[in-house]
Amino acid sequence: MAKIIVVDDRPTNRQYLTTLLGYYGHEVHEAANGVEALEAVRRIRPDLVITDILMPTMDGYQFALQLRGDREGPQPRLVFYTATYSAGTAKEMAQNCGVDAVLMKPCDPAELVATINRLLGIPQAPAAAPPLQEDTAGPEPLPADYSLAKYITRLQVTKRSFDSVVVRNVDSVLERELAEMLSEEFASDIADLRRLLFRLTVLIEVSTETAAERDPGRIVEIFFGAACEIIPSRFAAVAVFDERDRKLLHVFAKDAPLAPLERNPLHGVLGAL
Repeated sequence: MAKIIVVDDRPTNRQYLTTLLGYYGHEVHEAANGVEALEAVRRIRPDLVITDILMPTMDGYQFALQLRGDREGPQPRLVFYTATYSAGTAKEMAQNCGVDAVLMKPCDPAELVATINRLLGIPQAPAAAPPLQEDTAGPEPLPADYSLAKYITRLQVTKRSFDSVVVRNVDSVLERELAEMLSEEFASDIADLRRLLFRLTVLIEVSTETAAERDPGRIVEIFFGAACEIIPSRFAAVAVFDERDRKLLHVFAKDAPLAPLERNPLHGVLGAL
């Protein structure tokens, strides 16, 4: 199949995509930021790269600009996979830096695989069911969120197999309608489980990332980023004031100008609050 690089600063996000794409026979490599991804692209020469946008060291936007600016290097297909930016903003960024497609987190596995197949020119075909045995990393069990991700992937493959069997073997119109209804309910349950998994993953990683953090500003930034991932929003901002003299200590924003908050923090909405 294809060589694919997954770029994301959150390990469980990379693990989920690696597991999902591995079931379809792809050779998947990981990178934690744009700098690592550029090195991996030159070394591995992948067919496709899936990258988050907001990352430390080098974000996905800068990574895409540098990759597309290197005319002598390999030019794989690029996919933005993000929850931090709105769909409109992410698509506008993608057009500016040569990205081929945009997917929003959390994304239905079938949609993600279909997008990748389209970009790689792979015909759509039902995948073989993943192995039922549980993998382990040495003597320690896999993290709960990683195990859930594998479980959801299995459910998705099982659903496609169920739909295929129903289409071939159900003759009665009433039975077919009932089977289609059950299939839709199954798909809805999978989507709900994926949303829960996504929130669980973010919360686990926030807890891990902040456990040893001592910089208050960095802690606020981490929690703000997690909130933007968990709660869909077009705009968001957080401001933290000193309790004594009400000075503005930290301010972060998503798709909103920081200048009004930094210049007049106690005016307007913030002042009323």
